[in-house]
Amino acid sequence: MNNQKKKITSLPVYLDEFERERLEAIAQSWGTSLSTTIKRLIRELIANFLGKVGNKYRHQIYAVGTTVIVGSQTMPAEAFGLFNPAQIAMTCMFGGASAQGNALINGLPGVINAAMTVMLFVYFVSSGVKVANALGEGQEVTQMVQQPVGIFFITLVLFIAQNILFANVTAACN
Repeated sequence: MNNQKKKITSLPVYLDEFERERLEAIAQSWGTSLSTTIKRLIRELIANFLGKVGNKYRHQIYAVGTTVIVGSQTMPAEAFGLFNPAQIAMTCMFGGASAQGNALINGLPGVINAAMTVMLFVYFVSSGVKVANALGEGQEVTQMVQQPVGIFFITLVLFIAQNILFANVTAACN
């Protein structure tokens, strides 16, 4: 008894003559088979839909993300950010005797952490929407994704480095 699932190799698509002629023309211009053309058209349709929805609700996504990031910074128990260990270290650096009672200096590390996190969030959302729009239009996106991927890896390296550098720094500045 063979318990392996059988892989579905084809999905029947029923087209009238006009639709089939148009699909064959597209397949011929792309130099692909009909099934490959259908798969590519479906991928482009989904990407186009995601791009349009992302464009339509882009500002709401930015607003909600910014509100969550900044709002969480006001509650120390819930605070998060990509640069939280660096924020704790800056709080220790700025929190000397000269900063006692100075709300601006005491709040600066949290503002810097929240600002950097918000900027990266907005950047990656806008880059994702651009890529989805380009994919939906059938464009080549290799050049388009190089900068966001590079920034992602730089952010990852910075995240790892600050976690290593400030691993033993606590909120008590020990």
